[in-house]
Amino acid sequence: MNRKYLSIIVITIIALIVIVSISIGLLQNNSNQTPNQIEIGSKETFSIGVNGGHHTAWDDAVEIDVQAGSVSEQINITVESIVNPTDDTTLHMFSCLEFGPDGFIFEKPIDLIIKYNPDQIPEGIEESDVKIYLLSNGIWEPIAGSFANEKMDYAVASVSHFSKMGCGASPPANPTPEAPTNNEESEDEEDGSAQYWFKADLNYYTIKTPRLLEKDDDDMYSVGVCAYWKPVSYVQYYELKWVFNGNLPEEYGWSCDYRDQGKSYCNPSYYPIYEGYIYHMGGDPEIKGFLSVIKTGEWTASVLNEDTGKMESVVYGNGWPLGNHGYGFFGVHTTVSDDEELNAIEIGSIVSKMETFVKQYVNGWEVWVRGVTETQG
Repeated sequence: MNRKYLSIIVITIIALIVIVSISIGLLQNNSNQTPNQIEIGSKETFSIGVNGGHHTAWDDAVEIDVQAGSVSEQINITVESIVNPTDDTTLHMFSCLEFGPDGFIFEKPIDLIIKYNPDQIPEGIEESDVKIYLLSNGIWEPIAGSFANEKMDYAVASVSHFSKMGCGASPPANPTPEAPTNNEESEDEEDGSAQYWFKADLNYYTIKTPRLLEKDDDDMYSVGVCAYWKPVSYVQYYELKWVFNGNLPEEYGWSCDYRDQGKSYCNPSYYPIYEGYIYHMGGDPEIKGFLSVIKTGEWTASVLNEDTGKMESVVYGNGWPLGNHGYGFFGVHTTVSDDEELNAIEIGSIVSKMETFVKQYVNGWEVWVRGVTETQG
């Protein structure tokens, strides 16, 4: 065989071996990578205008769906992959992200989608437990209404402002209470009920109330905390007990605007809940402390449909995750008038202070729930 052709054949074989080796190496490397893995420190920026739009980052690992009218002017949004800023070992975070501008509040809630790798879900955690979390005062809090699309492997949430957020999961904090039995752990009360106390979860919310009338020239921002738990079909009504651990409420309640604290015409008041006192929900109206339970957790407003002439309900936020029972036991608000000419960053700073205030206010509080299954006729 001609030496020239032999050399070409040898070179070709060597080249093929090199190509195959590289391909195998790449496949092995890719197999060790997490789908949609976001490199820590990477950052993406995109612009959002008054018409909204759909935006993605890192090959659709993060998606933001913005409605028209969510912003009043064009802004630049940033999203950066960061190291988990907490050491909470009970919560498994798939990704931690910092959205900017920090504290920016949208005129209408936007949808945030974050993908995850189901193969990375730790033992003891169900895929249905995956949610989008918000970092609030150093604590990851699940965003109300967030849920996982198990078929598409992503978590979705509706958010109104930007901060540090991420996709994560943790075991359910409170299992569904079991039916009471006649053992030593269940005590018969005078009214014939059985008691089984369990601690409720707390959900912090930030909500902007929609403008209902054309003449409205101000916005109301509300920040509060709700206790919530899984409902049980055989329970007739619930009793709630607040435990403060010695941290009594401050002299501020629902009676005035948050920014009016200390002004002469503002009349702060204690919220009428006392340590160890039991409040009844959905029970006998004659019982002191009777309260009605909101079963959906949705904050709604009635708006006139000009086409039909009928009032329609519009959901503009959630006090706690849907499918639960709950009760909002503390909240503050502030009203921002158009005449103040505050920009989104300034408003975001006010709301951030309200969020900090609420967190500090209820620090040390616990809410315990008891299901009552039988009452005397």
